[in-house]
Amino acid sequence: MTVLTSPLEDATTLTTLTKLDSHLSDVDSVKSGSETDETDKLKRENNGSDRPKPVPQSKPLFREEQRGIWTLYYTVSEGWKVPLPTLVYEWNTGKIKSALRDLWRFIREVFSLGPLALTIYFASWIVSSILPSLRLKNDSDLLNLAEKALAGRIQRTEAITEFRRIVIEYVVALVVGYVVRKLKTRSSSIVERRVALHFDTKLLSVRSRLELGPTEDPAIESKISRVTGYSSEAWSSLSSIIDILSSTGEVIAIASILKGQLISPEGVNLFGIWALISPLVSELHGHGDGKVFYAKITNQNWIRMEAFSQLGNWNCYKKEILSSGLEEYINSEYARAMSKLGDLTTKNPAYVWSSDEGWFGLGEFSQLLDTVPLLFCTWSAVHSSSGASLAAMIRTQQTSSAARSAIWSLLFKGRDLFSLFRTITTLYEVLQMKPGIEDGHVIYPDEEHTDQKGMAIEFKGVSFGYPSAPNKALNNLSFKIEPGQLCVIVGENGCGKSTTINLINRLYDCNSGEIYIDGRPIRDYKVSTLRAAGNIMYQDYHHFPFTIKENILMGRPDSENPDIDIENAAKLGGAYDFIQKLPLGLETNLEPKSTGYASIACGESDQEKFKSIGEIEKPVKLSGGEWQRLAISRTYMKNSEKTRLLCYDEPSASLDPKAEADMFERLRNLRGEKTMIFVTHRFGHLTKHADLIIYISEGSVIEQGTHKSLLAQGGEYAKMYNIQSEAFTARSRGVAAALLAVSVGSASYVAGSLYPPTTLQLINPPPAPPAPTFGTQEAEIYTAALEENLQNLPLTKELRQRQGWYESRPYQNYPEERRRHSLTSGTLRGPGKLALPPLVFAKEDESEAIVIIHVGRSLCGHDGIVHGGLLATLLDETLARNAILNLPSKVGVTANLSVNYRAPARADQFITIHTRLDKANGRKVTVSGTIASVETKEVLTEATALFIQPKYAHLLNVHGEVEKLLGARNNTTSQEVGPDGAKKQVKVPQEAAV
Repeated sequence: MTVLTSPLEDATTLTTLTKLDSHLSDVDSVKSGSETDETDKLKRENNGSDRPKPVPQSKPLFREEQRGIWTLYYTVSEGWKVPLPTLVYEWNTGKIKSALRDLWRFIREVFSLGPLALTIYFASWIVSSILPSLRLKNDSDLLNLAEKALAGRIQRTEAITEFRRIVIEYVVALVVGYVVRKLKTRSSSIVERRVALHFDTKLLSVRSRLELGPTEDPAIESKISRVTGYSSEAWSSLSSIIDILSSTGEVIAIASILKGQLISPEGVNLFGIWALISPLVSELHGHGDGKVFYAKITNQNWIRMEAFSQLGNWNCYKKEILSSGLEEYINSEYARAMSKLGDLTTKNPAYVWSSDEGWFGLGEFSQLLDTVPLLFCTWSAVHSSSGASLAAMIRTQQTSSAARSAIWSLLFKGRDLFSLFRTITTLYEVLQMKPGIEDGHVIYPDEEHTDQKGMAIEFKGVSFGYPSAPNKALNNLSFKIEPGQLCVIVGENGCGKSTTINLINRLYDCNSGEIYIDGRPIRDYKVSTLRAAGNIMYQDYHHFPFTIKENILMGRPDSENPDIDIENAAKLGGAYDFIQKLPLGLETNLEPKSTGYASIACGESDQEKFKSIGEIEKPVKLSGGEWQRLAISRTYMKNSEKTRLLCYDEPSASLDPKAEADMFERLRNLRGEKTMIFVTHRFGHLTKHADLIIYISEGSVIEQGTHKSLLAQGGEYAKMYNIQSEAFTARSRGVAAALLAVSVGSASYVAGSLYPPTTLQLINPPPAPPAPTFGTQEAEIYTAALEENLQNLPLTKELRQRQGWYESRPYQNYPEERRRHSLTSGTLRGPGKLALPPLVFAKEDESEAIVIIHVGRSLCGHDGIVHGGLLATLLDETLARNAILNLPSKVGVTANLSVNYRAPARADQFITIHTRLDKANGRKVTVSGTIASVETKEVLTEATALFIQPKYAHLLNVHGEVEKLLGARNNTTSQEVGPDGAKKQVKVPQEAAV
């Protein structure tokens, strides 16, 4: 179900489904009529037993409410609720007690990290929350003194003394405020760093030990992402707690210091009390419409209108319509459906609450709160014979406004209190997570097999399926490998070969059957000792973000002679020669973490000056074979006397034939000393030397034996071997022909055909774009070519086919006076930068948008890599569009932006910025988005952001202007693009996008 907010104040038709009772009675009748059949069926399904299987949960029943063309569905069991935040209903007494215990535990743990720093930080917040009330009191005393002096009700000497006292209090408040701000800044940085590092260290310890199974569980992954989504969720929680306490202190300070002014005999007490309770009333009113429902358009007239509008406007239907003479029929049916639709509202119920409160709602009345106390005091002064105090009038205005502002602040921060509790509870749930695999008690190897060489492995009827996969990867798999044997596991892609290695290393436990290591169930062994005896190279190996030396050392960090062992491992793995050619050799960091950037103010000449600094963080490009040789070197580093099992999953996938032969020759020399398992789908000279070949298909063993015996059988192995042999022979003939072509033809043509397009671009990159100067012929030609490419992208065509989406180019016609405030349409506009106005595709309810942008080479912080700061800015502007269109007044500011750079963004390519609405709650909207390459679809950057609408933004009344600037759908004629790319003018209703 979709969580939406809907007002129920207007006069709408509320219909409780009369079909519910009849539906239930129909179910009863059907049940009684088929009871015998169901009983017989139950017995058959349970092998003759009458015991019923667990009954699946029944489908929920709904009541309907019609809202214009929309139908709202409410669950019948919900009932009416008191207008309080929805989360309140999810918490019972037990949960609240548990949350409070976790909160107290959290506070104690944080306090132990630095009692002095935290005390100073907490005290500075409390003092800063009281200072506004003291300043307000001083203002009030100063007004009283001025009034008495002007009226002659105080002697000059006494007035001067009183004035000096007030000035001293002013100065003291200013000095205290200055000191408190400095203490708060200094202490907050210390506390933040300690809290963040403390909990980040704990989370790292837990996450690094988690097995693969728990990390693939959506529920566990959701908890982990909740507490690790930002740089430090623990610090955010602590900051939220102090914010709430600070706001509470501010409210108490105002109520205690100014209670005589809020409730006084001067006739303004009513408005003083109203200043305190009005925010509470408004808050309850704001949550009163928070109901859970599902909404969809059910009015057939509107649906029919949209269908005929599409039929008449889209060019893809032109041939059939014109050939069949349907023009008049389309227009008459459209007019008939429009007539039947009448004046029914088409507004989305999720967004009606902000404007549909009747003729005069609480929202309008709240706007008078700042004025009413002053009006009342003035009225009293005009009609009272005793006269009124001007100071009292100003005091009333100030105190009511200050009290209301403080209470609003407390309520705003208190809204997330239950979410804060949940975050802290989830934090400790994650910190208490166990690895996920039950550890054994036997140290490998056991006493009986201490002197044995190699490892005996046996699978007996093993079946296994990955948690997130619907089908089993292994199905009744059985085989046995003797100690010291060389075993090759072959089969087609996806047959379960790699899964077998995962189970041997106990990354997962099988669902059924048993795995034996040296004759003992694998679950009996301690996981750490079993893995220490194995040396495994996975197909999807990764290079760690350290130097080459440290990467190889990761194979055996406890090496006694690391320098010698690393050099030997590099030589055995075939990586030593190319490592020596690198400028820093083993100390080279192939993929350093990029942290530097040039500021936006830097011009091209400035960036050239800083180029040498940025070169240090440039990644080193290696071929696929070189990367694989480094991975093999790391496995050689791990190889020691303790190692009993060597497993290689597709170890030669990126190696040339000579390197492959050399590697297999070195490994075959270890035969008899260690058990060796090779997983591959390529048959070659390795299978000829194997002691055992296991052919797996669809998770089961269908053949096993030696190379000769399997060829003699003429089964699946023999068929696959012969196919690959024929392909190798044909490839050899093709290579010979290619060499002949090289000798008599164009060498560049042959070389170009051998490289994939992306590699060829790196070798011979396209010419740089023209200088970012508008109006030149080169710029026009370059921009026109890019625009043609954009329109012909498969993604562009696919998005134009999506139902419920619309297309716009909001930055194309940006007013000149607004360009200086936008990077997208102003500073970065032009060839070589952002050459084209972004192409925006958005859902009609503005819950999701996809923006296609071309990034040029002039945006690079490093050669060929787009500046990370610019990517963050592009994300911020695009997320803002999605967020602002979901704010009531269409005005908002970025309150929080969290960016995660996942991969470098190559320049001179099309990228997509995909944004989604995560949560819309009144004046707060949370959105998330990703930047991805259109060509490779790789996610380059991801971000989440919180946007907040300023308190009085509704007074700006800029709905229409903002919607027009952002290219949102509205009630006027707008441009739409059909599946064939043709544009047309259509009238669209004002819906969720507003």
